[in-house]
Formats: sequence, C-alpha cells, structure tokens
Amino acid sequence: MGDQAKPLNAVEPSRFALPTTAFRQRFDGLTRKAGIADRQHFASGWAQRKQDAYETRFEAKIEADNFLPFGVLRLAADLGRAVCKIEAAGVDWRGNCGGWVGTGFLVAPGLLLTNHHVLNTPAVAEAAQAVFSFEAAAPGAQVDQRNFVLAPEKLFITSSAVDGLDYTFVAVDGAPEKEFGVVAMFRGAFATDFMPRANIIQHPDGRPKEVVLQDNKVLPDDHPLFLHYTTDTEGGSSGAPVFDNNWQLKALHHASRKNLEQVRPADSFGPPPKRLNEGVKLSAVAADLELRLMSTGDKERQATEEVLIHFSGADSVTGYFGVRGRQRGQDAENDFEAVIEAYYGKERDIDIAFWNIEWFNRHYREKVADVAAVIADLNIDIWAFSESSPQATKALVAHMRCEFGQSFDWSASEPTASSGKQTTTVMWNTNTVRGERRDWPPEVDRQFRKHSMDFDEPVFEAIHGKIFDRYPGLFYFSSKAAGDVGQDALDLYLVPLHLKAKGEGSTRRKMASEILAAAVKHMIDEHGADRNWILGGDFNAELDSGNLDPLKLGGMTAISENDEDRGAITYLTVRHKPLIDHIFLSPNLKPRGDSEDFFILASDKRQEDFLGDISDHRPVLVRLSLKAGAVPAQPDRLIEDLVRRYSDKPADLLRLIADEVDKRGSTGCTETVFT
Repeated sequence: MGDQAKPLNAVEPSRFALPTTAFRQRFDGLTRKAGIADRQHFASGWAQRKQDAYETRFEAKIEADNFLPFGVLRLAADLGRAVCKIEAAGVDWRGNCGGWVGTGFLVAPGLLLTNHHVLNTPAVAEAAQAVFSFEAAAPGAQVDQRNFVLAPEKLFITSSAVDGLDYTFVAVDGAPEKEFGVVAMFRGAFATDFMPRANIIQHPDGRPKEVVLQDNKVLPDDHPLFLHYTTDTEGGSSGAPVFDNNWQLKALHHASRKNLEQVRPADSFGPPPKRLNEGVKLSAVAADLELRLMSTGDKERQATEEVLIHFSGADSVTGYFGVRGRQRGQDAENDFEAVIEAYYGKERDIDIAFWNIEWFNRHYREKVADVAAVIADLNIDIWAFSESSPQATKALVAHMRCEFGQSFDWSASEPTASSGKQTTTVMWNTNTVRGERRDWPPEVDRQFRKHSMDFDEPVFEAIHGKIFDRYPGLFYFSSKAAGDVGQDALDLYLVPLHLKAKGEGSTRRKMASEILAAAVKHMIDEHGADRNWILGGDFNAELDSGNLDPLKLGGMTAISENDEDRGAITYLTVRHKPLIDHIFLSPNLKPRGDSEDFFILASDKRQEDFLGDISDHRPVLVRLSLKAGAVPAQPDRLIEDLVRRYSDKPADLLRLIADEVDKRGSTGCTETVFT
C-alpha cells in the first residue's frame, strides 16, 4: 500500500516476526489439544491424499518442483481474470489522507477479498474502484480495462492490520464474476504444508497485472496463521491471491518484513533471504470469521455467514465445524491470538458423526484407505458407524495411526460379532475425548437381548421378526478439559442405532422407540445417569410417521431430520441443567427445537465429492458446545427442570410417558418397565 506517486510495501509491524521459542512451545501444546499429537505425520498423510486427487484431476504426475501439468497454465490464466487492481483514496489505515493502490480478487459472485490496509473503512471502499482486465494481452499491447464500484452498504467485513488478520470482504456492484469468474476459497488447514512454491498474481506498484513464477519458495516455519515465502512483491501487491503449484488459493498476501531469524527454504544452501513476504492463510481467515459469529450483532452475523458459505473443504485441525461455538480465549492479547486459541481449543466441545458406510463390514479392506482420508479431513472426535464390524473398525484405527499418526480407540456394540454381520461400532480420538463401552443394567440388557432375537410367537415372528437387528450398545464419553483440576468436562452417553429399513418395519421401529425411551428414563431415574444423551444413526423413519413418537414423548428432542431420505435422525436429551450452549448440525440436516440453541451450517455448503465412492450415505455431523462457566447439575431437580424445559407439553408429562409405556402390550411388545 502507499500513495500512487510512491507506493509503499505492505505493513511491517514487529508482530509479523517468525514464532519465538515460547510461542512455538505454546503452539505445539495447542496443536495437541486439537487432537493431532504428531502434526507433521498427520500433515504428510493429508498432503499425499490431496496430491493423489490433484494427479487424477490433471492427469499427470508431478515428479519434481520443475515439472507441472500443462493444464495448470490454462487454469492460472482463468483464475487470473478474477484478480483486479484497487484504486483507493481517503483516510488510510494509519489515519493519513491520500491515495493508494492495491490488489484484490473475486471469491464469490459480487464478493471481493483484499487487505484491511487496502480498504480499511466503508467510506474508503465506497469511493474506491475495482479495475479488471488491467493487463497486457501481449508485450506492448493493452486490453480494455473494466471498472466496477464497490458496495460496502451491502456487505463489508474487515479485520484490523494492527491486531487482526488484515483482510476485508466487500460487495461489488455490476456482477463482474459473469465476465471474470471467481477464485474459490478452500480452508484446509494443512493445505500449505509441504507447499514448495507460492505463485502470486498481482498489480505491483500499480502496474498492469503480473505474475511471479520463479524464485518463489515457501519457508518451512509452520506458523499457524501466516505463510512466508520469497515470492517478489511491491507496493500495490497487497491483497493479491497466493496459489500453490496446482493453482489452489492458499493465502492472502499482505506484508513483508525482515528475516530476523535467518530462516531459509528447506532445499536452499545459500545465504538466507534478507526479507520475507507474508500471506494470511485462508484457514485462519475462515476461523476468524467463525469466531465473530459468537460476538456480533444480527446484521454482521448474517453478513459473516454469507461469506462463510463460500469456503469449501473441511479444516483438518478444527474439524468440520471450524471454531463455531467457541468463545474468545481469556489469555488472548489481540484478535489473531484469539483466533489461534479458538483454532486449537477443543476441550469445550465434542463433535460426533454417525455414518452408515455401506457394507464396510465385508469390504473394509478395499474401503479403509478412503474412509480414513475422510475421517482425517473432517477431524471429528467420535465416529459411530453402521454396517460396520469389530474387524473393520480395528483395521480403520490401525490405518489412522499408520497413515496420519492419529491416535484412536474403538469399541463395538457387539464385540464378538463376525465380519459377516452388520453391526454398529464406535471409534474416538484419544487426544480429545475419553471413551468406553458401558454395560446396560441387567434389567435393560434383558429387554434389548430379548428383542434382538426372534420372538417365540409364530405369527409375530412371521410378520415382524426382530425389533433390533443390531444390539444398541451403550458408550460414555467426556471431553478432555485442559484447565484446572476439576474443570467441568462435556460428557454424554451415546447409543448408535441402525433400525430396520424394510417397509414392514414400521411397527418394530415404534416398539424400538418405546424400549429406548424407557431405557434412557430408567438410566436417569434409577442409575444416576443424568447426563447428555445422544441416540443417533439410521432410524429409517420420517418424523411425521409416528414411529418415533415415544422418543419425543419421553422428553427427547429431534435435532435433525432425514439424511437424503435415508432416515438418519439424531435424538438428543440433556441433563436437567444442561451444560450445552449450542448445537451445530451438518448442512444436510434440519434443526428441531429452540432456534436459540440449535444452529445449522449454511444450507448450500456441501460435503466433499470424495464420499461418492465409499457410500451413498453422508455422515450426520453434530457439535455440542459447552457453556462458558457451566457447572454440574443437581439430580434432585430433574423432574422440575424437565417439565420447565418442555413447557410446551402438559404438566403431567411423566404420567403421559408412563401411559405410553403401558401401551406396549397393545402393539405386541412385551412389558418393558425395567425393574
């Protein structure tokens, strides 16, 4: 940035120095909190999986840094059309009056991304122009440039250059994307690991568009928020997109600084460069936007969501939900430190995924590598699988450790089941949660086992068969709180389910719902299991079918509907004084319950295409976020608070539940009042 007569290079505050030893130790600890104990091992496996995908797309193998598929030239030219020169004037970010130039690029229809120090206020943006096609078609030739005005009154989101991440999103009038396209934003946290080159399309010194493809090595400093490289820039380059050799956007260029720690590229043996350039990682920008959701007003929250829906991919550090639901850390001295702490702070939330991986029990040897790649990418704390087996899950855990250095444990609802039987299994990240399989009390176990076998009555057996084809296992989990001894952890009971999908299973599903509702109530009333409960998986029934009414009458809340008409529903009941602050759902689900407590990711955000070859079913994803300052509940207030929580139901709620239990005899189900 700078005035047009003498453009200045980007900002150069001291905070842009490479991480100190103290910061590195703190960052390493935060990384472990994110569930990735061996970060380099994880990133290596992740990068290899992504490289395999690139090779397929470009139909060529990148053998060395100097060889690239020819198709990337065409891709680079297409993406470069979305890059523009920004001409701005007014009061700049330092408080000085004047004019300056910068670079920006379209990231979505009508949405431009640049630096805060290029467009620092709505007033500056309103007076600025975005100049496209300011480039030479051939040496000495010019093409017609196109000017577009910005519309900050529609959308303007910025992060300070002093104590933030130095970015600005602003709306653009005139639909320039129809002519110039967009640069897609991908938020993968490890997208920059093992990235050898940083290619930048820019308007240096305000000149026609240029690109740097040589002497552009990336420094292996492993900063959580910033990328450092030797790629040339000048004043006016601020706000330019930084691409890897596959021309995927990785960072937003914003600054240069002295190389105080004398670092050099990994394959360089010469003297270290005197200066380094710096870009803000796209994964960090996305995390900062999500952190804003918890502390902004309705108008800014809506604008932030509008930007977030245009980020693709999952962040392998923060998990599928990013930092949604997390609060600003008390130790953060500024915004970018707050992002780091939220970025890696998982001890106050638990992410759960229910996934029917079709025929994983029999074909796990062929599927295990692809399934492991999905699990690594989404970085969920707990996975509950249908159509799995103990053998398949054990192999998956081993692959996660070997390929990604990830530490998972596992258990099965039916531990002795053969690989030929479809059952339900669970695996969990041992760095973020504690988990174990629990035995149901004998009186509950008898009911489940009785209804997991064929009935003795010939007529009933012929019509209905089993109620539970897969025994409903019971699992207990708690988050690994990283604070003082005695700090409250988020804990829950989990029951993975896969009920009959056949048409004649309607009666059985209702019976199963009755038995499950009674089992949960019995555990709370008689065994002190006053915790959060999650019953999830494949119910294979619509909410309005009536099959699941016993669960609703039992005080449980449906927090999702069906997954692509395949019946994946997640039921939640919380302890009488709930510790859960928010519940976030994956985009293929629809929330139920109080809109103040339940959130859904933007409806037009989609899972990655890599699921298609593994299963037709997408994972059902849920994040439970612990309230700040939450305290354990007191069981003796259970009934009072249950009735208060479900105040829209009759005051004699529990009597109605008991009446529903008594009706089991009329449906052909034997008595399931547990004694």
